[in-house]
Amino acid sequence: MAHLSADEDTHSRDSLARNISALAVIQLVTYATPLITLPYVTRVLGPEGWGLVAWTQIIIGYFGVMQLWGFQISATSSIAKCRSSSEVARVFWLHWMGQLCLSFVALAVLAAALGSGLISDSYRAHFTVGALGVAVVLFTPQWLFMGLEKTVILSATQALMRVATIPFIFLLVKSPSDGPKLLAIVYLLPLFGGILLLFWTYRNYPPASGFLSFRRALSNLNK
Repeated sequence: MAHLSADEDTHSRDSLARNISALAVIQLVTYATPLITLPYVTRVLGPEGWGLVAWTQIIIGYFGVMQLWGFQISATSSIAKCRSSSEVARVFWLHWMGQLCLSFVALAVLAAALGSGLISDSYRAHFTVGALGVAVVLFTPQWLFMGLEKTVILSATQALMRVATIPFIFLLVKSPSDGPKLLAIVYLLPLFGGILLLFWTYRNYPPASGFLSFRRALSNLNK
């Protein structure tokens, strides 16, 4: 095995330090934002209103676990092993198309639950808006940036979108019936950030002809 030169070793250490710092920022912002907004929204929504919001986020979170399909481990590892932009593009779009298929399944299950009456009327508006959470997971391929060791880009975007939710929450959430409005704010801004990340990915790692194949994506999910 070839040894790294001093410059390469220094660059690798600097890259690792930047990525660790970026992940620390994500965690800090993730925990700090609720500390700012939680006392306000719990007071405005009340115990029942906040409970509906929290329950919706928990269920949507389970859909997110299904969408990820272990990509945080498998896809991150595959991306990290790539040695060219074209190889990164091939691996990324193959996995992303698989995640798109899983997102369709998640939305279909959610739509069936809403249409069948399985979800009560008091939850209907919350889960309808909560479907945006499925889109957030799809459009935010964290595993790509982790594999590329570019978590600085990811963390900066996510942190900015999370901070941006704060003024909207204080301005728009004013009554106990504003639970769906709160969910829309919590999901829409991160979704916008995710779309920016996916656009960046498309510009830097465009899919080659034949990469956007559902058949290949489904076959890859079965591996």
